[in-house]
Amino acid sequence: MLYNKQKEISLEDIKALKSIFELFLIFINKFPIKKPKFNFVRFKRKLDDIEHRFLQNKEITDKEFVNLLDKLKSTIQKVVIPELVYIIGWHGGIIINDIGFCEFDDPSYSLDRILKSMRLALDNQMPYNLEVAVSCLKWLNEREPRNFEEFLNLFKQGKCEIINPSYSQPYSLIIGQESNLKHFEYGLKNLKKVGLDSNMYYCSENSIHPQIPQILKGFNIKYASLRTRLAGVNPTAISPHINWVGLDNTSVDAIVDQSGIFNGEYWHGTFFQELPSLLFQAVARPFMKKIVYSNLEDFINNMPYQEEIWRLSKFSNVFGKFLSFSEFFELTEKDGDFKYIRDEFHLNDYVFQLSKLFLYNKNSEIFISTCEILNAILSCFSKESKDTLFENLWEKLLPIQAHDCYVVPYIRSGDYSQTQLNIEELRNIKLTKNPNSISELSNQIHKDIQEICNNQMNVAISEIATEILKDQIDMDKKPNTIFVFNPTPYSRRDIVSVPIDQKNNHRKFIAEVPGYGYKIYSISEDNNQIPKSKSHFLYDIKISSELKKIEVKYKNKLIYELSFLPIISYELELINNYKTDVEEKYIFRGNANNQSFTVEIVQFSGNNRLEIILDINSKNHVILTPKVNLQKSLINYPFGIEETRRRQIQTLDFMWLNGINEQIIYIQKNSQRFEINQDNFELKNILFDKGRYEFAIVITDKKDALSILEFVNSYYVRLLGIGINQQRAIYHDEKSFLSVKPPLPIVSLWRRKSGLYLRTFNPTNEDIEIKFDGILVGNQLKEVDFLSNEIASFNTNKTKIGPWKIKTFKLQ
Repeated sequence: MLYNKQKEISLEDIKALKSIFELFLIFINKFPIKKPKFNFVRFKRKLDDIEHRFLQNKEITDKEFVNLLDKLKSTIQKVVIPELVYIIGWHGGIIINDIGFCEFDDPSYSLDRILKSMRLALDNQMPYNLEVAVSCLKWLNEREPRNFEEFLNLFKQGKCEIINPSYSQPYSLIIGQESNLKHFEYGLKNLKKVGLDSNMYYCSENSIHPQIPQILKGFNIKYASLRTRLAGVNPTAISPHINWVGLDNTSVDAIVDQSGIFNGEYWHGTFFQELPSLLFQAVARPFMKKIVYSNLEDFINNMPYQEEIWRLSKFSNVFGKFLSFSEFFELTEKDGDFKYIRDEFHLNDYVFQLSKLFLYNKNSEIFISTCEILNAILSCFSKESKDTLFENLWEKLLPIQAHDCYVVPYIRSGDYSQTQLNIEELRNIKLTKNPNSISELSNQIHKDIQEICNNQMNVAISEIATEILKDQIDMDKKPNTIFVFNPTPYSRRDIVSVPIDQKNNHRKFIAEVPGYGYKIYSISEDNNQIPKSKSHFLYDIKISSELKKIEVKYKNKLIYELSFLPIISYELELINNYKTDVEEKYIFRGNANNQSFTVEIVQFSGNNRLEIILDINSKNHVILTPKVNLQKSLINYPFGIEETRRRQIQTLDFMWLNGINEQIIYIQKNSQRFEINQDNFELKNILFDKGRYEFAIVITDKKDALSILEFVNSYYVRLLGIGINQQRAIYHDEKSFLSVKPPLPIVSLWRRKSGLYLRTFNPTNEDIEIKFDGILVGNQLKEVDFLSNEIASFNTNKTKIGPWKIKTFKLQ
């Protein structure tokens, strides 16, 4: 019993009991044959008597009111054998560029709603589990300081918890690896700034994958949730409290949906209204010791019966216990270790509606990471780190990775309120007059990020070249030298395109550049160092005889065919084909009555990669039909690669069709959804809207994950170049600033005033010994956690990384 004698009975409490009695009657009437014994007439007469006496200002004893509650409770407990527990919370976001969307259409009004529900929770001794994007809390602290101070006071007085410390509540499966970490880093950092913290991760949207346990442990987050309310499906277990074991065997306490248990309606505020059904479901499961129901509702919605149940729960646990997220773990037993594979996590198709948003996000992640690398290289020349610039870039990017940008891309500020609030509530809010949808605003911010990054990259490369060549450069004269930089850990032989005059004419050639290093090429007429080797293209491409497919041969062997699945039939024609000593390009058109689409395929001399751009004006799919023997298919997700046996799948970066001899790697930038026939491995890339799609296909006989990731990252991250005029004798040089052996995938290389850092992971099932060399490596290598706290230091520049481990090192 939770009854507190200091609480006086109020008229609202009596009315609440009358409302709850209605739910109780619905529950009793669900029994089809033998109903639980209960004297309804007597109970109703006593309840009416209490209300009548209260209205006449007569004394109502605590005992007689609580006895009525206990009568309901005892009747329920006679037929409901499992212990019932509830975790109730409130969800909301997002604010982008001072424009509120969805629950934050009017941020000031939204904060008032949060404060109102917090006061109600405090008055009734209820736990308050809050899942509001930390970026929104940051905004409210800065723009609504007085009300936010009340928020902090209520938070500290009550049994309140921030259950999701991510900065903007993204779908973690669809954003990059570093973005996955940055949401926790920036979320926890900004919570700390306002005096709050969080050691738990309960995401109501589907934002988990098999490497989440390792990520949470790296941020000292103790508890996790495998439950989700919208846009996906996650694995289940019989017990609600398990030890979730991640891909690398890191484990974390987690709540999970219970197999065969309907958890109640998560959406549109009907959870409490459904309690009779949830109770009756428990009646049918007497073999279960505990059933945990949970609900994270949009905080802007009023849920019927919520206030009434809360009012009565301070007197008696009529329907079960209401717990905070952390209390659940403290008061329940853990039941076994569970290791879930990637195929057990599924995202709904609604998430993938806008290809442009995926493309822009991929490019923004690449651009910011490349700028970070250049900023790190500039430390060799004692250049000041641009910490503020990069902090601002990440804080621009993270909010536009919020789940609402993807799952409701067409929503505008105010649209949500128009459908969720009543007329009286709408009169009290101020909506931002902005015609742009959330995705249109996001894409504009992506463009701004990429423009800033492009300018920064040009400045940084120029500064590096100037420092290396010192007084030999005359920027006012026509370039006679090209400075090429490789922002990846691999020694690259790849295409580079460099502007060489004010008319934006470019010089394209195949450069050979060491990993995280540079090479200087003379292009003067009397000393041209750009190699002129014989063209060597690895792929042969032609249209099939029926004009439906593009046949692709690798080293004279037919490996696969590409076809397309528009709504109506089509025929392909080659409308352009040209070849230079460094590049060969094909442009095909698919003609389908009044509709058409174009396919541009490019390959570079000696380079094992076909780059493809598909422009479509209607729904379409790309079909890859293998013509070689294949054994299995693999997909990747943040910090993980796994075999998939599903037909419908999502992959972050690539599909890997693993063959006996050949490997087919399908690398995409903005089309993450696939269907695969697991019998013949025919692959269908699902394209949900019209527009531009970018992808690449590689054929290789290399079967190790390190090689596959080298192909992927070499497609994503280009060689960079700048034209300069080098005075005096032509100076030729090449050098690496950092050598990583073996070349593990480098997630991030960055610098802040606190030091120079590198993040990598081991994408294999074996231990790997890694060695760092070069002028970027200081006197002592240190390992740090995701919050830059030191974990270990090493006497050498070598260390081992276990299977699937994510490691962050401080180089200096």
